[in-house]
Amino acid sequence: MAVDNPLYAQNGFEAMLAKDAAPKMFTPDDIKEMRAKLDDPYVSREAKQDMLYALSDMNAITPEEIGKYSGLNGLDTNDILFGGRAPMQNLKNGQMALKVAREQSRTGAAKKALDDSQKRLDEGKFNNSDEIIDQADVALRIFDDFYPRFAKAGGQAPQGGAAAPGGGLDPQSLREATKQFRGIDFTAFKTDADALTQAGKAVTDAGQQLASAWGTNMADWQGSAATAAGRFKSKLDGAAGRFSQALGNAPATITQGIDTVEKQVVDFAKQVHNIYGDGLMAHLSPQQVDELLKAKDELPGVISQLQQKIQELNNRSTFDKVAGAVIGFAFGGLTGLLIGVLGISVADKITEDNIQEETQKYQQALADSQTKLQMFVTDYSTKAGAVQQ
Repeated sequence: MAVDNPLYAQNGFEAMLAKDAAPKMFTPDDIKEMRAKLDDPYVSREAKQDMLYALSDMNAITPEEIGKYSGLNGLDTNDILFGGRAPMQNLKNGQMALKVAREQSRTGAAKKALDDSQKRLDEGKFNNSDEIIDQADVALRIFDDFYPRFAKAGGQAPQGGAAAPGGGLDPQSLREATKQFRGIDFTAFKTDADALTQAGKAVTDAGQQLASAWGTNMADWQGSAATAAGRFKSKLDGAAGRFSQALGNAPATITQGIDTVEKQVVDFAKQVHNIYGDGLMAHLSPQQVDELLKAKDELPGVISQLQQKIQELNNRSTFDKVAGAVIGFAFGGLTGLLIGVLGISVADKITEDNIQEETQKYQQALADSQTKLQMFVTDYSTKAGAVQQ
């Protein structure tokens, strides 16, 4: 969104540089996302402040919007309108703030959903197991976030596991695995227990009525027929007593059994919640995994170029050598990436003096990227496997 801001030129030359640099640093989708993140309740004030300055320096937000969001985020409206003191630095800060905002939005929304789900699990009183597994599946969104990256990093399901229902490590297979706990109607079992309780009461009442009638009407009956009838009544009383006792015990057994099953399903759902943890895999966010994948893909070419240049330098004649000359390599976004996710600081410019050292840094960065990605794959596999156990 381009906006005609008459105050945009306040910072003169640097403001012009920032405006020219913006399309190389932000895509139209990035700008659209930054604007949306200004209204995201899960994004921190600090991130919103940095994005607001960047949007102003890109001329991508109206003065009216600047007035609104500066007030909401504790900023000086005029300072933002004039582009701040360092427009180029504002753009760099905006890039970092957008990354932070994405992760805050992802984890903030997930935490809200998990907290609500955990509260429901703690409340209990479920009618069926589907209501419990619905809460468990809330935590499976972590696999939605990471599975595409897991596949790009070379992750695979255990051999033979993918053939079984729910045996894969993709989100759909994991939901198939939790589906095995669905379909248990706790209410139906408890209804059966109530029915048996009523049946037992009816048998007991019938026995008491028979005893009362016998005592009232048969007290004076004597002879062989009376003796035979008395023996039959004794057998009937014994059978009725045993039947009544069985009916009396059955409801408690059923209730205890289904309560145990319900608790086991709830415990499983809570275990799935625990798998989500802090929303990271191997201490990495989805964006950080993306950066490692980018490094893994691009660093081999960078290293090859540097090694080729080193060979060319070694093959020069003494007359051609100029100490400290800038060689002219520029690797763009890789520099910030290496500092951010790997903690490796590389030179902005490659010279004859530093090319050997910088090549070693890039080689180390490649090795570290591969190691971290392998740790990510292992952690994903472990957590996904825990859902299926």
